[in-house]
Amino acid sequence: MAKVDFSKIQAELAEAIKSVDLEKIQKEVQESLAKVDWDKIKVEIDQVKNIDFKKIQDEMKELGPKVEKELKKAKIEIEKAKAEIKEFKTFTDGLDSDGLINKKEGFSLKHKDGELFINGNKASEMTYTKYRSFLEKHKQFNIKISDDDFKLDID
Repeated sequence: MAKVDFSKIQAELAEAIKSVDLEKIQKEVQESLAKVDWDKIKVEIDQVKNIDFKKIQDEMKELGPKVEKELKKAKIEIEKAKAEIKEFKTFTDGLDSDGLINKKEGFSLKHKDGELFINGNKASEMTYTKYRSFLEKHKQFNIKISDDDFKLDID
């Protein structure tokens, strides 16, 4: 502490204070305050005061179970869709293994009014009978698959 030159520090501090232009700072602060739209801020503050946070909190509490319920419904529908896609895949795999379609080249299948059309040609009664359980479950559909397109209409 003995080596600290307090008079030198005091002189430097006095010099620094002299270089501060208080009038300039005050002018800049006043200009900045003049640019503030106090009426707009007051309106926004009043709007925040009017927000019923309790009501919002209650609505959020109600929303959680609703979202969860909808997610469960969506999950069930997704599972149904997966099962239906699997059934169609099994059906087309069977037709492919029977040589009635070539899945690699593309094909079209149409089932309507109790008739099955494979690539535009009516399927034989034997083919219809073999796939009857699937066809009775899926009364109408139209499938078209090509190299660059996939279309599945299920009525």
